[in-house]
Amino acid sequence: MTPIPELIEFIQIAHAGQVDKGAQAPYWQHPVAVCNTLPPFASPALREAALLHDAIEDTAFKRDGDRLVFDAEKFAALSPQMQQAQRPAEIAAAKKRGEALPEQTPPVVEAPPLSPMTLDIVEGVTNEEVPLPPGLTREEQGKLVLAHYQDHIVELAHARPGEPDALELAENRVLLKFTDMSQNVDKQRLSAITDLDTLTWFAEKYERPFNALLERAKEIAAKHGYALDADTVLEEDGKGNKRFYLAAPPVWRPLEKEAGRHDGQLWAEALGNRQPRER
Repeated sequence: MTPIPELIEFIQIAHAGQVDKGAQAPYWQHPVAVCNTLPPFASPALREAALLHDAIEDTAFKRDGDRLVFDAEKFAALSPQMQQAQRPAEIAAAKKRGEALPEQTPPVVEAPPLSPMTLDIVEGVTNEEVPLPPGLTREEQGKLVLAHYQDHIVELAHARPGEPDALELAENRVLLKFTDMSQNVDKQRLSAITDLDTLTWFAEKYERPFNALLERAKEIAAKHGYALDADTVLEEDGKGNKRFYLAAPPVWRPLEKEAGRHDGQLWAEALGNRQPRER
């Protein structure tokens, strides 16, 4: 596995010039925050994927086998701000490494070595482009894209392949997408939004897919001996306005086996289905 500092340096370059509009901060800080809030039982591949989860969708890099490589066409499609920021970011990274001639450091053309599992996780949570039929209004296009986005995440949450490696991959994707979306529905983050139409749009976008991820993440946590403490809130004012958010940041709490309690009882409690204990 590639050391985390090397991957952080890579995403600082790949996402250079991109801004997280919600946090008003350099975008690379978002994948770092996602990595830092993964469950304690997250695998090294999942931690790598968390740092890279927006790289295919938002940067000039694409998957080529078991690598992420620079793509000139994708670079040309980036915003001018991102295009202009990449080279200074490469030089800044070279200076930080202590290179003698940082201005002459070669351009970054690929990510550090990655495992196939890491890239498979990333591809599974990358938003796909939706082919739009001609003749649709802007509103109709928006509804089609939103429905595709929601259905993709709900399908991801419900995936339970029978083959062990495929199941591990599916569960890693759920954990990554859940952790990523938890930041989007963070109560404090949403409190900065005052426009009711925007809040309603967020609620309609995230309620169904996020709740599906939450329930599946609780099941996965229980398999690893953890309970996931997280509750969502949907507020409606009777005028069509909605607000959907996490009541508090998710907490991954280790389950402690007590004498006389079997694994089935622990699983039930972790999933919020508490059964009366025998005395």
